[in-house]
Amino acid sequence: MKATRIFAPSPGRRHSLAGLLLIPVTTLALLGAAACKDSITIPGPAAGPNRAPEARDEIQPQLVSVGTEVEVDVSPFFVDPDGDPLIFSVGSSDVSVVTAQATGSRVAIAGVMDGMATVTVTGTDADGLQATQIIQVTVGAASAVSREEFGSKSSLSKWAVSQADATADGGLRVTNRSRGQVGRVGRDLVAPLDSDWRVAVRMGREDEGVTPVLFLRTTDARFSLYRLDIGPVELDEKAVNYWFGVFDMAERSWTVLRSGMSEAIDDEPGELTEIALVFNRGQYRAEAGGALLFGGVVADWLPTAIASVWLAGRSAEGAVGVACLFDWVEIDGQPADPNSVADPVVPVDEAFSNNIN
Repeated sequence: MKATRIFAPSPGRRHSLAGLLLIPVTTLALLGAAACKDSITIPGPAAGPNRAPEARDEIQPQLVSVGTEVEVDVSPFFVDPDGDPLIFSVGSSDVSVVTAQATGSRVAIAGVMDGMATVTVTGTDADGLQATQIIQVTVGAASAVSREEFGSKSSLSKWAVSQADATADGGLRVTNRSRGQVGRVGRDLVAPLDSDWRVAVRMGREDEGVTPVLFLRTTDARFSLYRLDIGPVELDEKAVNYWFGVFDMAERSWTVLRSGMSEAIDDEPGELTEIALVFNRGQYRAEAGGALLFGGVVADWLPTAIASVWLAGRSAEGAVGVACLFDWVEIDGQPADPNSVADPVVPVDEAFSNNIN
């Protein structure tokens, strides 16, 4: 350490302090310490108190089936004003209905049995300060799968027959007996299907002059009915062998959503094709014999829940005594939360008119 020269006035002499820098004693002490060390730390102002995390927005209600689970990333729904990382924990209001587990910011919610419960999500910072969010959870029955093969006359006891003669013996035969209406056989589902569903049917025509149709009744007050036709027809001056549409109760007319010609459809009399109409991930698609007919049908105004299935034969020019064949029908889907869908709407007569294209 180098020697430090300190100013000391000589006796008997007058000295002026002009031009000298006056340094506070505390600063001299710090400078002295700096001369012995490479660096020093001068404390800054004291930090403010830690602030608690906060809940932000609202986590959407969840619908889950028994025996399945959904996963929710909860990090967007919490914020810490100090930027502190959060540790997430969860709890169920009724573990006999719903269980939940947090891994990082991802919360897995599992359905145990039918019912409703809440999942509480808590975000905690390093000092133990917390914020919470509540997730409403509805647990529905496992995916509602049903298959009807029309093995005997008794199988028709669950189906309503309208404007048709129907027989069942290892398959369903629907014969149109009305010049003004489509002959049909239908049944309501145990519960409306929403979110994801699939209706498949193996169908065709027995006679010339008739087209097999799959109708699906919705729960929407205006757009009450979907339909998927297969068979040769002229639509908007164009030859097609399938078309998919929705009935508008307000306009009393059909809106064609998709149509076209596909070699996957066997549409000669006596030939049957496996057709499937699917609603998945917010979009509609149709398949024929495992091949895609169309996909990507999506619109905010289209209803998503279906409440009943109708198998029908539309006769050309009102012909009677012509029949369609339905080998089997299979329905698979996610039951809707009863509180989230409206009651089914009965379509008007025009929806089942022979003049529907």
